[in-house]
Amino acid sequence: MLLLLSTGPARAMDSAETLPTKINSPQIRMGVVSGIGQKYTSQGDLVTLSDFNSIEFDSSTLVKIEPQVRQLVNVLNQYGHQELGSALHLGVLRLETQPEVSYMAPLHAYGVSEKLTIAVGVPILKYNNKITMSQTNSNLNDIRAQSGGVQELDAAFDRLDVSLVQTVQEELAKKGYKPLASRSETIVGDLQLAALSKLLKKDRHAITLKSILSLPTGPGDDPDDLADLGIYGQTALDETIVYNYKPHHRWVLAGKAGYRYMLDDQIVKRVPKDEEDSLPAADSKEKVNRKTGDTIQLNTSANFTFYKNWALAAGYEIAFKSEDRYSGGQGRRYDLLSKNTQSEAHRTRLGISYDTTAAYFAKQALIPSIISYEFIDTIRGMNVERQTIHELWITLFF
Repeated sequence: MLLLLSTGPARAMDSAETLPTKINSPQIRMGVVSGIGQKYTSQGDLVTLSDFNSIEFDSSTLVKIEPQVRQLVNVLNQYGHQELGSALHLGVLRLETQPEVSYMAPLHAYGVSEKLTIAVGVPILKYNNKITMSQTNSNLNDIRAQSGGVQELDAAFDRLDVSLVQTVQEELAKKGYKPLASRSETIVGDLQLAALSKLLKKDRHAITLKSILSLPTGPGDDPDDLADLGIYGQTALDETIVYNYKPHHRWVLAGKAGYRYMLDDQIVKRVPKDEEDSLPAADSKEKVNRKTGDTIQLNTSANFTFYKNWALAAGYEIAFKSEDRYSGGQGRRYDLLSKNTQSEAHRTRLGISYDTTAAYFAKQALIPSIISYEFIDTIRGMNVERQTIHELWITLFF
């Protein structure tokens, strides 16, 4: 989830600085999130969502879906020594997705005092996703030809000679899901209120407490939409301690530890009846109690001013999210909703910034400002998308 004040009104990555008293700071973040078409599995393997969502319709799968196919498989296995029934394959149904998110996040911060800065903002996302389905590598016609044209099997072959793409779309419609189709939409996210409180400023050391309250003004998860983002519509409180150490006037070393607490809420979900129920029917919808897992985040970074107003920064971040928990009043398999909701992410961060505040006071710049670029890459994890983020941050002061 996008946090507006994730780095704060700062001159360095993970800065412990606050604004001077009565200083306003309008800011805007603009970024592109790519790579979310790939995902780290629960075993830590990196796979594409297309491979992750592909379904192979071999004979064993067909028997589970349509028990009457078992008779056809048994009969075909009686012909020759090739076990034609076990070799029956309707192909692979591939769901190709190419999601991409771009965002703009306006923010306004104000220095209440030397020790307190407050801010308010809201992210605006542009969500694009090209979605296509295809069926490949069916051997139905080959098996039919090798079966010797047995008339009593023709009706069974005719029933299996269908388009999996069309069948899936019809099944989704029958169960009340929205069609799987490409989309392009704009989303206004959750309103965020923030406060930066300076706890310590002494010699080369500085410590700041950063608090962010997210209010559920954005759209939540849609139980009828298999391709929605579903990342907003929740109340959360983030508390982060940021420590800065300045061993040299050109260097700032930072450490950060944060905890994101998710408030309990209620949400409408489709509750699967068992482990095989990957597309719960419309009558499985129920308003359930949800406790989204909390997140612990640890970060270390370094900022180096290499030339006048220019600075480079690098950091490493680890985030651990606990498992979501669901409960309800109809005795269903609420535990299945929690499957694979625990996650872990390891991210590298690189940044460069240009700061004109010193030049402004020296009357060498028109306005005090900071322009920053940051690149964030999720290099490994568990149950998370492999996000790569390019972000531009423009900060003004007056």
